[in-house]
Amino acid sequence: MLKYAGRYIRRGPLSERRIRAYDGRRVTVAYTHPAQHARPTFTLDAQDFILRLLSHIPAKGTHCARVYGLYHSACRDQLNQARARLGQPPYQPEAEPPDTHELLHRMFPDFTGDLCPKCHARLVTMTVARPGRSPPGRQAA
Repeated sequence: MLKYAGRYIRRGPLSERRIRAYDGRRVTVAYTHPAQHARPTFTLDAQDFILRLLSHIPAKGTHCARVYGLYHSACRDQLNQARARLGQPPYQPEAEPPDTHELLHRMFPDFTGDLCPKCHARLVTMTVARPGRSPPGRQAA
């Protein structure tokens, strides 16, 4: 159970690499440990796939532990003691959290959806239009 729950601490329930095919109606997914199964993949109807995937999303308002143990911010001293025993430098958190573009490129190195297809400069969001709301009075700078 601990391994099963631990997988969700750093990432979601299914990596994109495991989705092998989609024909518009059915999704083929690779097993995490294919050696333990008769076939390396399984196929589901798209609706069943989405229902299974959504069953792993916690209900709104549910508190999810994303860090625990030595990695929790309240245990920074203990983490640094452990790192010192292993000959590692003290943990230094990032001064500024990365912006959305940087996160996208860390998670998906081949992602180019935020670059101009012509000059390859980074695209900047000027305004966001929400459905059902009137547009903003002026453009953001």
